[in-house]
Amino acid sequence: MKRKLALLSMVLVLLETILLFVPFCLKRVHASYSLRIKEEVNIFDVDTALERVFAILIVVLLLSVFISFLIYLFNKKTKLPALYFYTSIASLIVLLIFVYLVDHHANITFVQGLDFIFWVLNWMIYIIIIINVVLVLLSAFIRFKKTDNIPFGQSKECITNNNTDEIKESYSSNGTSDEIMKFKELLDKGVITQEEFDAKKKQLLGL
Repeated sequence: MKRKLALLSMVLVLLETILLFVPFCLKRVHASYSLRIKEEVNIFDVDTALERVFAILIVVLLLSVFISFLIYLFNKKTKLPALYFYTSIASLIVLLIFVYLVDHHANITFVQGLDFIFWVLNWMIYIIIIINVVLVLLSAFIRFKKTDNIPFGQSKECITNNNTDEIKESYSSNGTSDEIMKFKELLDKGVITQEEFDAKKKQLLGL
């Protein structure tokens, strides 16, 4: 179950990374006295250095999550679930900070020549946020969900039946030993002969 969720998470990471480069995340609005142009751009097309740093950091964190999931799929003993859980949370936090910065700058007018330039959050950025939230939930499930150590090809019912059979066999063996000890005591006391003891012992052991 966890392996399937890890594979799904990898697909979501790749999808989110691709969408970050798609020019529908933001709108750069060029406004002048006679003309108003809305240009759809991705998160790397913002004009401030701080926002570009956060944009690059988002991609780096997502790639870290992807590599962690990849290692987890091929190495059952790895302890990376904790790493990609916290990394996915970090990517969501950085993404929300980036959105806050862009939204804050959307209310500030930048003068470039005779044009007034500002940014507007576009519909794609909300889809990216939703995907990142789902990614965090999946990583949390993989991180904290306990795994039943069931051998491949066996069901829980099969293992339960096997354990029950082992308990019955052990109980039966202990019961047989107790019976033999009782007859041994009778032999030692002279109540029964050696031949009778040997015959009873063979009967109890099924020989």
